[in-house]
Parts: sequence; structure tokens; C-alpha cells
Amino acid sequence: MSTNTGTQAEREFLRALCELDLPATVRREFCSRLPKEKLAGIEYRVIFEEICAVTTGAHLATASDLREQLPGRVTARGFPDLDFESLLDNQKVSPEEAATRVEKCFFRISG
Repeated sequence: MSTNTGTQAEREFLRALCELDLPATVRREFCSRLPKEKLAGIEYRVIFEEICAVTTGAHLATASDLREQLPGRVTARGFPDLDFESLLDNQKVSPEEAATRVEKCFFRISG
């Protein structure tokens, strides 16, 4: 897998985790299944860590809360120039389709 393909797969996985219709419990499941070290891009690793931070434990943020908080949280970690518009620009899908997208993307980067 080339670096460009790997980076694209990571970005698609993060986009899928931010789907507005993805159930928070599904997001939490994938946060717990993927070691952050699997993400090669440091900016993508930071985004993933922040997604997981608002998704794990007693705090299970809704997709709306995640999408609202994520840019500020990642900027505070030293990445102010990331393109969140494209990361959070998702089309309306069913919760089932959103979960399927996450799973497909997960297998592309976890294997």
C-alpha cells in the first residue's frame, strides 16, 4: 500500500467515524478496536485520538457534539490548518450504511 493510498484510507475512516448518522456506540466500538499507532499520519492520529476522547468512557458524545468540538480540540493540540470542512462534509445516510462505511474503512487500515 502506498503512502498516498494509506493516507486516503485513514482520511476515509475518520470521515466515516464523523458521520452524522453513525450511532455513537458504533463509533465507540471502532475507537476501542483500532490502536492509534495504525494511523501513519500524525494529524490523522491526533484527530482519531480526539474522536476517541469524546467517545469513550462515561462521556459518549453525539455525532453533533463531536462535529462541533473536534476542530477546536485538534487545533488546541497544534493542528490549526487542517481541512475540517471536507472531513465533516458527509452526505445523509442511514445509521446502518454509516456503520458499514466505518467497518469497510476500518478493515482497509487495520489489516
